[in-house]
Amino acid sequence: MYVPNYVHLKNWEVNLMIDDPIVEEVRKYREQHSDFYGYDLKRIVMALREREEKSKRPVLNPGPKYLSRKTDAKSLH
Repeated sequence: MYVPNYVHLKNWEVNLMIDDPIVEEVRKYREQHSDFYGYDLKRIVMALREREEKSKRPVLNPGPKYLSRKTDAKSLH
């Protein structure tokens, strides 16, 4: 088994043993959704975009955030 050098082996083994029911449920639905669209990424994305367009919820896209020109290195710390 490959263990990255920045992970302590004890912590790695403990993390492998945790079963999270929420993660398992998300994985199950993701698998069902992918199977429904034949694991075709283009079809999956198209279906998600259609669902987003039909939704009444606002779509948030704040765009990129830029630093002001007045910001200097000292103020970042």
